[in-house]
Amino acid sequence: RNDGFEYCVTELPVPPGISSASANGGAEVVRTDVTRLESKWWSTSVVGMVADPPHWDIVDDDGQPGNELLRALTTNPGNVSKNKAVGTKKDEAEKILWGVMEWASHMNIPAVILPSVPLTEFTVKNIINGSRNEKTMADSDEDIFDDSERNSFSSPLATQSHIGPSDENNRSAALFQGHSTTSLGNNFSAKEYTRLLSALSTSAICTSSHVQLWVRVPLTLQHLQAYQLLLSRCDHSSHIGCMLYVCNSLDAASLPAIVRALHNFLGGGNVKAVSWDTSVFLINKKGYPTLSKSHQFVFQLLFGRLGRTLRVLVEGNMDQNTAINGGDAGGSSGGNTKRLYYLQYLRHLRSRTPLPSILDSEEATIETPYLDHLQSPLQPLGDHLEYQTYETFEKDPVKYLRYGEAVALALEDAIAEDRLRYLGSTTTTVEQLNTMNRLAKLAAESGGYVGEGAGLLNVGEDENDITVGNDEEIVEVDIHEVTIMVVGAGRGPLVREAIAAVSRVSASWMKDYRYDLSPEEALKENRPSKRRKAIYAKVIAIEKNPSAVLYLKSFKAGDPSWNG
Repeated sequence: RNDGFEYCVTELPVPPGISSASANGGAEVVRTDVTRLESKWWSTSVVGMVADPPHWDIVDDDGQPGNELLRALTTNPGNVSKNKAVGTKKDEAEKILWGVMEWASHMNIPAVILPSVPLTEFTVKNIINGSRNEKTMADSDEDIFDDSERNSFSSPLATQSHIGPSDENNRSAALFQGHSTTSLGNNFSAKEYTRLLSALSTSAICTSSHVQLWVRVPLTLQHLQAYQLLLSRCDHSSHIGCMLYVCNSLDAASLPAIVRALHNFLGGGNVKAVSWDTSVFLINKKGYPTLSKSHQFVFQLLFGRLGRTLRVLVEGNMDQNTAINGGDAGGSSGGNTKRLYYLQYLRHLRSRTPLPSILDSEEATIETPYLDHLQSPLQPLGDHLEYQTYETFEKDPVKYLRYGEAVALALEDAIAEDRLRYLGSTTTTVEQLNTMNRLAKLAAESGGYVGEGAGLLNVGEDENDITVGNDEEIVEVDIHEVTIMVVGAGRGPLVREAIAAVSRVSASWMKDYRYDLSPEEALKENRPSKRRKAIYAKVIAIEKNPSAVLYLKSFKAGDPSWNG
């Protein structure tokens, strides 16, 4: 926390009594932090991670936590009776997985990071000898990306950070050219992994303790599709989420295909977090970490879409970035976690335009508690809404402004088609018309919404005056009547917009005039020569909620624009 991180990631321990090590009298790993941290820290500041059991011999380590456990869980054993070693290790792996997940549930850990979906099938040789004997199987046409996206990315990115970029790219390219991205994620191991996650997501671990399952998804087309296929097979469970893992270089040629895939993916991928491996950072001239332009673009895309709910991790070995200097004295560069400068750089990207205007606006703050949560549908006809609910609705920056514009357009159409009832005419002075216009401006601004007063005409020498001339000049005004009924008025936002619309339209009509008589005839008959039009509006508010009616009456008693 001294470095500014809000949570840490820890490997989940294997509970005693369920592993072969404890059965054979082997040493068990003891966690001292369990007794040192209060429960509130485990439930708010710790994310768990499924890792390989410490007593297993890890063969062909590819640098990703939990992959050896994943191999044991998802290997196709063929004829199990002939491969008892495989069956035994798979049974132990399942017990370990359920055991660590139950411990996470017991500690009330909010999320657990799981290994990525296997793109290739693990075979019997794979688990016994530790070799990479892999086989792809395609028996389904399930696909979320079209052929153009696959063809535009004929050389996928590396998926494991410890393999050299050129070797892994060549390997991935060979797999990609030989099989579609569907086949890479549609094999026995992937299906077996889906079965396990589906069982976990519907168990009490997730449904009662609300532990989220974050599947690690490296940022490649194959992994994105494999995860989407898994999520679809799990009926898009809300307990299964994605942790995007940015662990490889991203050149300009491959960026368009990744961006197109992300646009499809972010809407339904249930993305919970993004992890930045230290290996993808470059080191600038001053020795501090930075990201390439392509990675910066991906950062902007992710945070522009999901920045209010997205969690950020920094992981990876530090020995690849020994060029970072300029830290504290004594070799403690990078703070207590050795990753302080990475966090500072990511926060710098977060503060760059346009992200603050998207994520830190008042509207964004209001919407944040409601994002990614199923809401009970409101029943305003059956239930009385709460004061806070009305207040939340009324902060919509567009809705009520559009209602006001619609009312104004309806009034203009009605007068143009002569559908408003004519009440008669009256005479007044220019000074009184100017006073009416000022009241119209007050009515238009009383709502306090975005665009308040929009469309109000200020014509003449004074900004509030609608006409120029002698204040004592007599003008004749034709009065037309309109009735506006607001059904379900709530706390009155639609009433205020209706009043403002009437005031704007009436002010524009009073600006225009016609000569009913020539000046000579007007003088002879002692009548004004200029005629104007105005609206007399009756706004009727209907509301069934007694508490909201009290609010409406308070407005009518205290707001002059509500009283003509």
